[in-house]
Amino acid sequence: MLLVMAPCLWHACAHTPLLGVDDSDVWLRLTLVRQWLQGGSWYDHHYASNAPFSAPISPWTRPLDLVMAVLVKLQPGIELNRALLNAARALPVLWTALSSLALLRALRHLTPAPSAMLMLAVLLVTMGATPAMRTYLGPANADHHGMQMALFAGVLYALIAWRDGWRSPCLLGGMLALMLWISPEALALIAAVFSWFGVRWLCGASLRPLARTASITALGSLLALVAERPPHAWFTLLHDSLSCMHVAALALTALLSWALVHGRAGTCRHRAAQALAAMLIAALLMLALDPLFFAGPMADAAPFITQQFLPHIIEAQPFFAQSLWAVAAGMLLPLAACLTLLYQARHNDGIIPARHAAMLGWLLLACLALYLTQVRWFYYLYPLLALVLAPWLGALVTPHHPALRNHWPACRWQHLAAMDMLLRRATMCLLLFALPLLLPLADMLHRNPDQLACRRDTRRLIQHGELARVAQGASLTLLAPTDAGGELLFFTPHRIVAGNYHREGKAIQQVWNAFTTTDPTAVTTFLARRHVQAWLICPDNLAPANAIANQLRHGQLMLPGVTRVPLHSTHSPHAPALFLIHRSIK
Repeated sequence: MLLVMAPCLWHACAHTPLLGVDDSDVWLRLTLVRQWLQGGSWYDHHYASNAPFSAPISPWTRPLDLVMAVLVKLQPGIELNRALLNAARALPVLWTALSSLALLRALRHLTPAPSAMLMLAVLLVTMGATPAMRTYLGPANADHHGMQMALFAGVLYALIAWRDGWRSPCLLGGMLALMLWISPEALALIAAVFSWFGVRWLCGASLRPLARTASITALGSLLALVAERPPHAWFTLLHDSLSCMHVAALALTALLSWALVHGRAGTCRHRAAQALAAMLIAALLMLALDPLFFAGPMADAAPFITQQFLPHIIEAQPFFAQSLWAVAAGMLLPLAACLTLLYQARHNDGIIPARHAAMLGWLLLACLALYLTQVRWFYYLYPLLALVLAPWLGALVTPHHPALRNHWPACRWQHLAAMDMLLRRATMCLLLFALPLLLPLADMLHRNPDQLACRRDTRRLIQHGELARVAQGASLTLLAPTDAGGELLFFTPHRIVAGNYHREGKAIQQVWNAFTTTDPTAVTTFLARRHVQAWLICPDNLAPANAIANQLRHGQLMLPGVTRVPLHSTHSPHAPALFLIHRSIK
């Protein structure tokens, strides 16, 4: 446990002036929690950003806010902003500890070998240090991904420790409902879990586990909807946040499952026909209730968000859109897990019990498919990989383990002494651990150092108060890169035109156009129309060299009424440039 928590504990105790990952969502989350703790309504998810002209509404829900509020209340006498930052520091440690506890308990049902426990801890530390997981478990990461990962680890434990009756369905359904309350992305995992129960039913098992789990999940989601939304919004259709349509889909699944439980089972062919009929009925009813339900969370997003914004967000990109090195690093452990389960299915020699191996393989394929679609799904793949690989690696480092003794490569080492065999196997394990960490380093050679340095200096300006000093305490409407929007809202009194939030498609498009256009008239018209009072400019990979923003930053062009402000907090040649728009200041 200490090995798993060590990286997060180090980050939590570090006195670094740059807090948190470079993610707007983290800082917007802190801003929203601050608004709530300062007297805001439980139901109010607006945030004062001036983007667009009416304040937008966040799609996030309250479970994570409640956890952060508790952590803040545990710090009496500490200024609210500092208490929120301390709470954000503690969250990665909390989620890592809860995930580790759930996975360790699950592993005890798979194998009692102490070496497997050690391998699980090493795997969690190793994968937690990869770029993919540092995004979600980095220092002061206050986004919901870590909480979802911890809940999914609990789901895996509930499935592995399953017992007949209502206790296990209540535990599993409650966690699935909480995951859905946090984010509708959980529907994909709920579908994977439910389909596993369906596959077992086709093979002759009872369908009661599905009916009971679906019932508890539907009930939990209904209670979450009642708690999250005011009564007048209970029947409002939403796709990127918990709504009545998600509750309806789960309730329909539960009703159809109970109908199949009490129907005639028949042969496997009859069960397959009944399952297809039930799925067709469910699909037609959901289409009749909400034609956009199957379009997913982005059903209401502007075309700009789905066609231009998301393709430039790394975590939303398809897996194979990454560099060759990132693809190689990202596929190493999933491929090893798949090969492990194939080996298990072929030899059936008990590294993992057969019924658990089948369930883990089903979920692994589902999460791997999601991961290939968008790389951000790795935080669900993370606990699953650790649970699949730990028993096999524990057996690998155990000399003369009965499961591997007569198979390659162990059969070639049987003549070796126990210590020599252990060293060779440990070398194989180290390569498996080290390559996912080393391969992504090649990507560092292809990054834009100017842009990275400018973003780092921008964070210093924001967090050290330089932008507040320049404005002399005034609250300005600031045109800034959208990925800096969250930090500006949290650390400064300024308003932003847009942040990297998918509900702000029109405003994001306007900001991107302002940074990339080569037309001075278009820039001045936009600045005046949006009442922009200051412009913070960093280099942008999307902007051409002759963009107005780039020319202003390099001193190659000046616009009427626009004055450059000297910044004292940074002396880097890649520093951002700040301009005051005089005619907009009241």
